[in-house]
Amino acid sequence: QQQQQQQDDSTNNNKYNTNNTEAATDNVNVEIKYEKEEKYEKEDKSEKSETGEDSQLVQKSSTVGASNNGKVSAKKETKQLKKIVLVYAMSILLIVGLLSAMLAILFTTNNTFGARPITINYAGSRRSYTYGLYVLATELIRQDGSTWSDLDDIRNLMRTEIDIVSNIHRGVKYGNSTLELQSTMGTSAAQDTLLFQPTCSNNTVSCMSLDSQFSYFLADCRSLVELPDSLLNFNLSYYKNIASMQNGAFATLLDQSKSLYLAEANPIVDQAKQNLSIVLAVACPVFILAFLLLRSPLVELRNTIRRTRKMIMMLPQEELRRIDCLAVYVTNEFT
Repeated sequence: QQQQQQQDDSTNNNKYNTNNTEAATDNVNVEIKYEKEEKYEKEDKSEKSETGEDSQLVQKSSTVGASNNGKVSAKKETKQLKKIVLVYAMSILLIVGLLSAMLAILFTTNNTFGARPITINYAGSRRSYTYGLYVLATELIRQDGSTWSDLDDIRNLMRTEIDIVSNIHRGVKYGNSTLELQSTMGTSAAQDTLLFQPTCSNNTVSCMSLDSQFSYFLADCRSLVELPDSLLNFNLSYYKNIASMQNGAFATLLDQSKSLYLAEANPIVDQAKQNLSIVLAVACPVFILAFLLLRSPLVELRNTIRRTRKMIMMLPQEELRRIDCLAVYVTNEFT
C-alpha cells in the first residue's frame, strides 16, 4: 500500500510538473505572440509614416511640378505674346514707312512738276483757239445765215477769242497771275529757240518764229473783223493768210511748242513712276513676310484661347459667377 501510495504521488507530481511545463510553454508562446504583434504594429506604423512622407513628397513634387509647368507655360505665352507684338509693331512701322515714302514721292513730284500741267494745258489751248478763229472767219465771210443769224455776233465772239488767246500766249511766255501761269522764258533753250528764232532764212511768214507768226495771225484776224460786210470775201489776203497759217507751219509750231512743254515734264513723271514702282516692289514682299510671321503665333494664340474657353466653361457656373470678370464673360457667352 505504501508503495502504491508512493507511485500515485510520483504520478501526480509528474502530472503537476507536466502541467507547469505546459503552462510555462503557453506563457512563453503568449509573450512571443505579443512581441510579434508589437513588432508588426511598429512595422505598420513605420510603413505608414514612410507612406505618409512619400505621399507628402509626391504631393510636394506634384505641386512643384505644376508650379514649374505653370511658370514654363506663362513664360512661353509671354514670349509668344512678345513675338506677336514685335512682329506687329515691325509690320506697322514698315507699312507706315512705305506710305511715308509714297507721300514723299508724290509731294516731291508735285513740287518739281509745279505749274507745268497748267502751262501744258494753256500751250495746247492756243492751237484750239486759233483753229476756232479760223472757223469763225470762214463763217463771217460765208454769210449764209444757216449758223449765225447776225454777223455782229460772229465779230464779237472773234474779238473775245482774240483777246483770250493773246493773253494765254503772253502768259505762257511771261507768266500771268490771273491764269496761274509761270514764266517759261529762259527755262528751256529749245522753247526759246522755237518762240524767237526764225525757222528758215526766207522772208516769208512760214519762216518766222512762232511768236512772230502768232502776232501776224492775230493781226489778220483783227483786220478781218473790222471790215464791213460788203468787202468780205474768200479772196481777201487776210483770210488767205489765216487759212494758210492754220493749215501750215504756224499750226505745226504750236504743236511743237506743246510737245516741248510735255517732253520737259515727262522725265519728272517717269521718275515718279519708277520710284513708286520700287516702293511697291518692296511693299509686296514685306506684306507677305509680315503675314507669314504673324500667322503662326496668331494661330497658336487662337488655339490657346479656345482651350482656355473650354476649360472655363467646364467649371460650375456658381463658381464662375463669383468672379466678376468671369461672370461677365459667362453672361455674355450664354446670352
